[in-house]
Amino acid sequence: MKNRPLLVLRYQVNPENEEAFEQWYQAYMKRFMSRVPEMVTGRRVVTERNGIKEYLSIYEIESPEKVEAALANIVQDTPERIKDSAEWHEWEHTTLSSLNDAVYYQLQFEER
Repeated sequence: MKNRPLLVLRYQVNPENEEAFEQWYQAYMKRFMSRVPEMVTGRRVVTERNGIKEYLSIYEIESPEKVEAALANIVQDTPERIKDSAEWHEWEHTTLSSLNDAVYYQLQFEER
């Protein structure tokens, strides 16, 4: 297993907009992954507690040395990225709640 950093976004989606957001996000993920070559994989997971869904978008970055390049590519100033960013901010203000993001670095435990 490689010791790759993870970019993690944690958020909730308002139920009344969930279906529309899901459709948009599927297309967005493909565009996002194609413009950030340092991202090895991307996946989403969801949990539900007390009727409230919480999502995690987890992106695996090639190596610790590639984190800065990945973050720079995420915010690159291209027409496609500007359009995606505007759409993302619209969803953020109308549909998402509790949005947090961070880069996590894996710590290795000793093997027995």
